[in-house]
Amino acid sequence: MDAMSEKQKNEILFMQFVMGLSHSGMMQLGKVMNPMTQKIEKDLNGAQATIDLLSALKEKTKGNLSKVEEDLLTNSISTLQLNYVDELEDKKEEQAEEKIEEKSEESKEEESKE
Repeated sequence: MDAMSEKQKNEILFMQFVMGLSHSGMMQLGKVMNPMTQKIEKDLNGAQATIDLLSALKEKTKGNLSKVEEDLLTNSISTLQLNYVDELEDKKEEQAEEKIEEKSEESKEEESKE
């Protein structure tokens, strides 16, 4: 079997790096279980930082990536961004529901005082 060229090796390493960051982002979005805690956890600030990091990586490597590397990076960023927006919308809905519940409880308390 022929030895892998330096270029092929670097392409594989780059793709592993991007996939690792992408997986971390999905973990931060609560889409994948954290293997250390065995729990689904959300860290939207961390997810945004990961998206920003991948976007910066894309900008800094522009014109220096193979088609496969560029596609992987672009798709990873897009997937994370779409899931991030979904999580933000879910968070807003949860906060709105909590406010409705709080107002309902306050109304019940006021009624019971009368």
